[in-house]
Amino acid sequence: LPGTLAGSGEDALRLVFEGLVDASRLAPGDAVVLPDFVCSSVPRAIERAGLRVVFAALDPAHWGFAHGALEATLAAGARAFVAVSYFGLPPGGDAAARARLGGPLRDAVAVEDLAQAYGIAPEVRLAGAQAATFSFGRGKSLPLAWGGLVETADPVLAARLASRAAA
Repeated sequence: LPGTLAGSGEDALRLVFEGLVDASRLAPGDAVVLPDFVCSSVPRAIERAGLRVVFAALDPAHWGFAHGALEATLAAGARAFVAVSYFGLPPGGDAAARARLGGPLRDAVAVEDLAQAYGIAPEVRLAGAQAATFSFGRGKSLPLAWGGLVETADPVLAARLASRAAA
């Protein structure tokens, strides 16, 4: 997929969420669910895009949201979630966690944070995600000192990202 470059992984996430607001997929103030174990730049990027962060429990056995935690938070009114990759593992950890997108999560906006998983095999990526972000800072799987990247197959979101990145 073609990508949009950003100054950092945090900037890439911010661009995605600003683009989702621009494209009317999310509204200012909407809640975005994050796992309760996450780098501080992730919630900061979401808040900088004018959205609200809510946390759901993480299950360290598979490095995905704890069983039912994401669904309960979305049922309570959250509109989007970020599937985070930890330690080079696929986001959500296992196939069962990723497959849930086809069920009760189908109306939620999904974004992959692949800051720790550059080069991850496409078949283990989160099916149905609106976008994926990467980071190239220190400690990442492809450290280039700084920089970020957004991938999306959505042409409307891609246009919004390109417009915002050029500004």
